[in-house]
Amino acid sequence: MKKLSVWLMVLSMIGALFLSGCQNEKSGGSKDQVTLDVTIRWVSAADIIENEIVPAFEKENPDINIEIQKSFNTSYTQSLQAAVNGGNLPDIFASHPTLPVNKLYDLGVLHKIDDVIGDRKDEFEEGTWTKGSTVMEDGSIYAFPLMTGHKDSFVMYYNKDVLKQAGLSEEDVPKSWEELLKVSKEISDKTDAYGVVVGLKTPWVAEGALTQMASAITPEVMPATYYDPKKGEYNYHTEGTIQSIEFFKKMEDEKVLHPNSLTLDPAEAPAVFAGGQAAFLFDGAWTGSNLVKDGFENFGSALVPTKDGKEQYLGFQGNLAAGLLVNKETEHYEEAKLFLKYLMDKGYEELVKNGSQFSPIPEINEKHKPDNVVGDTFQLQFDTFIPAPNPVDKNENAPAVTAEMSGKGPQETVGDILVGYLTGQISDLEGTLQKMSEGKNKAFKDAIKKVQDEGTEIDQSAWMFEDWKPFEPYVKKDQ
Repeated sequence: MKKLSVWLMVLSMIGALFLSGCQNEKSGGSKDQVTLDVTIRWVSAADIIENEIVPAFEKENPDINIEIQKSFNTSYTQSLQAAVNGGNLPDIFASHPTLPVNKLYDLGVLHKIDDVIGDRKDEFEEGTWTKGSTVMEDGSIYAFPLMTGHKDSFVMYYNKDVLKQAGLSEEDVPKSWEELLKVSKEISDKTDAYGVVVGLKTPWVAEGALTQMASAITPEVMPATYYDPKKGEYNYHTEGTIQSIEFFKKMEDEKVLHPNSLTLDPAEAPAVFAGGQAAFLFDGAWTGSNLVKDGFENFGSALVPTKDGKEQYLGFQGNLAAGLLVNKETEHYEEAKLFLKYLMDKGYEELVKNGSQFSPIPEINEKHKPDNVVGDTFQLQFDTFIPAPNPVDKNENAPAVTAEMSGKGPQETVGDILVGYLTGQISDLEGTLQKMSEGKNKAFKDAIKKVQDEGTEIDQSAWMFEDWKPFEPYVKKDQ
């Protein structure tokens, strides 16, 4: 009888354990929970990912916990470099142009992600899978595009309330420099507002607007990159850049530019605009979404004015504008893959619908773009880009030169020169810009020579495109 009782107890314990195992298996509790560390650097996307996408992903995948770290502006570049040097990169982290993907690939810190994209490559916009950008020399994909490559154009926002106070309408929104000065002075005469505000304390936004203005004057030099595809060299001292900087100075001298612009960060200028202190704001296409989220909606967007109201553009070379990278040393690649797949399957849609940015899949953008000024601004941004020559199209070794140039050449930016000119610290504008051109081209040629000395077949001709015609979409020629 005693033996029977013991056996019943044992069977009861086994049954309980079996039942518990079945329940855990059904609930997903049989596995230890895995935590993925993910770093995001884009303000417009961070909250949507953290508050919308991650909770939905964790609900579908209860064994995976996503820890989002948000790091913006210069603090991210510093922390990224430190993490690379220290060998403690997060499982998934944001790309940044100061430490290009091909440089990180050369350092051996990236995990290939071909099995994330799978057979969906053809759904992405043309130019996404460019060698040296998302695809490395071994032919594998190492960068997950989070947003469209047609991103980071600059626009002029206009405050409808201020226009109305001055007796003006959207039809009066200026397209040329002369119109901008005229309308701004009319607004200052009739209201308490200034014409234009732009955050110049860290002048990268102003530089972005400036380069688009310059493209209408010297379109042969590609804006933002200062690369001349016909000559195969870099040129900062173009008439377009010089005249555009001088126009900013004219706005300052004629009191069209808000006097606090030089002390405002790009993140602070939109509040001045929304508060009715300026009629126009030069800023990135992403700012429209932030304005709406902050409660201001009575505004519109237009292209930044150019000298004579002529066409402007930005060149799309297949560069990765915003991407996520996977740490080669991650212990949780399968979980990282699941999260990236979820972003592709459902996250892109959320980012577009919530006004973060267009995705790299055109069909999703067309179906889910916001039906308001945010969607209109993103479309304006998208249409500003045209396909442009990329040296990798002529020589697949070109990314090695780009990686070698990283961090070398002039450390000052055209935005820094702009601020120096406005504050009177720089008087010889053309000479200063010419020195930048010389420094950049020296770094460029030094990089080519170093890559050549390492046995790689490359020369400057890869950067020369005699058939390049500005404003016409460039079609890659068969080599």
